[in-house]
Amino acid sequence: MPDQMLRSDGERYRQLIDSVKDYAIVMLDPDGRIISWNTGARQLQGFEETEILGQPIERLFSPDAVAAGVPARLLAVAAAEGRCEDEDWRIRKDGTRFFANVILTAMHDPTGQLLGFAKVTSDVSARRQAQDKLHASEEQFKRAQRLAEIGSAWWDIRTRTVEWSDETYRIYGVSREAFDPSLQGILEFIHADDRDKLLAGRENTLNGICPEPLEYRIVRRDGAVRRLYREFAPITNDAGSLIGFIGSVQDITERRQTEDQLRQAQKMEAIGNLTGGMAHDFNNLLGIIIANIEFLREIKGDDADVAELTQEALDAALRGAELTRRLLAFARQQPLQPRRIDVNELVLGITRLIRRTLGENIEIALELATETWRTVIDPAQLEASVLNLANNSRDAMPTGGQLTIRTANRYLDADYASMHNDVVPGDYVLIEVSDAGIGMTPEVMSQIFEPFFTTKEQGRGTGLGLSMVFGFIKQSGGHITVYSEPGLGTTFRLYLPRMSEEAALDGESIPEPPITGGSETILVVEDNEALRRIAVRQLTGMGYRVIEAGDAADALATMEQENIDLLLTDIVMPGGVDGIQLAEETHQRWPSVKILFASGFAAPQANGIAWSLPKNGRLLTKPYRRNELAEAVRSALDN
Repeated sequence: MPDQMLRSDGERYRQLIDSVKDYAIVMLDPDGRIISWNTGARQLQGFEETEILGQPIERLFSPDAVAAGVPARLLAVAAAEGRCEDEDWRIRKDGTRFFANVILTAMHDPTGQLLGFAKVTSDVSARRQAQDKLHASEEQFKRAQRLAEIGSAWWDIRTRTVEWSDETYRIYGVSREAFDPSLQGILEFIHADDRDKLLAGRENTLNGICPEPLEYRIVRRDGAVRRLYREFAPITNDAGSLIGFIGSVQDITERRQTEDQLRQAQKMEAIGNLTGGMAHDFNNLLGIIIANIEFLREIKGDDADVAELTQEALDAALRGAELTRRLLAFARQQPLQPRRIDVNELVLGITRLIRRTLGENIEIALELATETWRTVIDPAQLEASVLNLANNSRDAMPTGGQLTIRTANRYLDADYASMHNDVVPGDYVLIEVSDAGIGMTPEVMSQIFEPFFTTKEQGRGTGLGLSMVFGFIKQSGGHITVYSEPGLGTTFRLYLPRMSEEAALDGESIPEPPITGGSETILVVEDNEALRRIAVRQLTGMGYRVIEAGDAADALATMEQENIDLLLTDIVMPGGVDGIQLAEETHQRWPSVKILFASGFAAPQANGIAWSLPKNGRLLTKPYRRNELAEAVRSALDN
């Protein structure tokens, strides 16, 4: 009877195990051979009981897993420790895979003898897929934060702990293993001038109040200063109770730098437009003054007192003209005479003048590249720019020091151009002027290129030197930077665009002929009556037949009636047709007429757009003296 009951209980136990369909329950002998196979095992792995009983456990693993010794390892661990659990891919009879959770338990008799193993397997593929999707989502989220350079932070008001995303750690320049983002630890990174703002926000956070959006600076452990923007939003549970704050942390350092550069560029552009307009008007006035002084000197040539007075007046007017040229240089409206040059030759040529100018207590060190690219630029203006920077360096080293001038070839890439909106990526020739002087504060550096700004005492400078350098480099298609720190000196870098292949094929400028007059007919077009009258008088005195017009319409009407050899025209004129358009019309209708432009601008301004002179056009810069007018007219007529 007891044996029958035991057999009956065993049968009921076997039937119970066989009825389990969600789990594959398999019994193994001590050697790992399959001795029982339930319905769940049949449905999960596809083998019928008749074809799997007596087979080794390896039959349920992939060939790769068998080759790696996985089945033997699991049996050994279970035998030694009583139980082991494993999750990995398994295969079905038809070769398809599923992700399995396997629990292998060793069974012993009362004496400790190993009787076999019980193996329970469940299909957890759905859970694995959900985990994979979650992991993929987390990776996508991390990548999105990395690309946007926006990190996230979570503040738990219950535990008063802070959690950061990987991108937030990167923004702060620390690793997850090396830094615990506690509130106190975060404060150690905050710039001293911004700490009070963070402390106020911290108090709100501790009191359950969502902090306001905040912009602040941090100082990384490597010394780098970064500007961050932080914004938080409250998080509540299902019951509506506040449990914390979730926020974003963004590194906006480059954005703020770009915005600052844009504001500075807009300010400099506005100042340049105003300065250029004023300088142009002054040029016209000075042109009248200079010409009339020269007429007066001719009339009273034998009067010593008049000669002395007119010379002083002429000298003052010419100095005024030089100031207006500097203002036009800053406004990028000065006429230039570009030529292809070798910057090494230019620097070597001007060094002798710099040595005489700076004095014996300034040591000049030249570090010239073995070979530099050619550039097309106005050599006189470039020499003046380098000399101006050298003089500033001398003033910054009152007790003496070293001035270093370097040259090099440089490529400014797209990344650099994205940080400097005035830069076109490409090849540049660099001239660097560096001193070991007193240096400048950031506040001073932000203003040094503005006209009339100077740190020198009154009477020692006009404040136009650096503005002239700035305007000249910009007008020439180049780029200028300055780096300075108080007590550590100053370095200016002038980037000059590399000469194009087309420019390299052009010949040097043709030497101009000697100054003489002539008998040709010249049409003078100038809307300023006083300037027009002076030009007519000067040209008539040189022997030319001169006709005058006040605007383009009068000029065209005159040319229909008269045979004209040379059109001398102002560029900026009223009436809707400027000098450029007048010259184009003249060239189409009377191609033999030579063209000479007169202007205080480097290029005419029409509706806010800068135009280039026609290829065959010549430019006479206002204000001009009589000999300059004679030379320009003769050159235009003869070539």
